[in-house]
Amino acid sequence: GGQASVEISVQERFNCSTYYHITVWTPDGKATRLPNKVYRDFDCLFNIMRNKYPQAGLSIPPKKGGGKDKKARHTNIKNGLQGLINYLLQHVMMDPDLCKFLNLD
Repeated sequence: GGQASVEISVQERFNCSTYYHITVWTPDGKATRLPNKVYRDFDCLFNIMRNKYPQAGLSIPPKKGGGKDKKARHTNIKNGLQGLINYLLQHVMMDPDLCKFLNLD
């Protein structure tokens, strides 16, 4: 069959925390929304993945990068994270750490 994919959206709270909502689409077309993640969660995941798959050249979008425009920065980070996770799903879908992160187990 096909493969899973993710969609990420960003929500900023009044306390200035940024939360990432991940929707996981399984190959059979079911969507599951995961509990909110924060940037640090992705950072941890990508550190693990970089060590396991150094050849993949994974680099997480910097949290502080992208200039003054916060909305643009959030969009860059969100698109970057979404792209990386979809890339991983394509190449190492059954990776246990990735599956755990996405509640696919």
